[in-house]
Amino acid sequence: MSPTPPPRPTVVLVEPQLPENVGAVCRAMSNYGFHQLVLVNPCDFRSQACQTLAMFAYSIAEQAEVVSSLEEALSSRLLSFGFTRRQGRLRRLDGPYHEVLAQVSERQPDWLGHSALVFGREATGLLREETQQCTFLVELPTDDLHGSMNLSHAIACACYETVRTLSSNTTPAVSNATQDSIVRARKQAHASLTRWLDDLDFYSAEPREFLLQRIQDILHRSLLNDAELMSIQKVVEKLRRLS
Repeated sequence: MSPTPPPRPTVVLVEPQLPENVGAVCRAMSNYGFHQLVLVNPCDFRSQACQTLAMFAYSIAEQAEVVSSLEEALSSRLLSFGFTRRQGRLRRLDGPYHEVLAQVSERQPDWLGHSALVFGREATGLLREETQQCTFLVELPTDDLHGSMNLSHAIACACYETVRTLSSNTTPAVSNATQDSIVRARKQAHASLTRWLDDLDFYSAEPREFLLQRIQDILHRSLLNDAELMSIQKVVEKLRRLS
């Protein structure tokens, strides 16, 4: 009996505009064993145009989860990779996907199957507010002259790199119960830190929402497990009582 392949990340498309592209994405996903697709405010994608491009993989579109926000799409994921070509002061780029993927795999290899690969609109990509919801912001290195890739081609490249990394992992995937525990511990740690900073009125230097967003980013990007996050929460709550 052949070994069970490790679980694949979920592919998230934010406001895809053409059913043909959704179909091509489904085919690219299926080529690499990806089957979970989440669509944020999509076009009318269940159509003949989508089916024609998806071919044998149309069932992925039929079973796709449709949500109204990226926050909802990522709410249960341990981490997420947002793909972009643009960067700036408020759009920090963590590096090429294969390099960031290798770093995550070294630290928490069992988390990769519970991650999300996030792609934006065909014409404009991800908005700045959407990139801030992703754990890591990554790029697929391309030629400077013609750097913009077709959506399904970009997803094929990302799926290939992911499968290549997963195939070298021997650590079993984290269980669903552990995944839920980590997500819950993150929220509790963030809530405790928020209450403590509110108690201290710590927002004279930076706006409250900006600082709380940075703390959330740190909690996600640290890749701490549930026990480590609970330790942070206990320390913060004790400091609150002492302050």
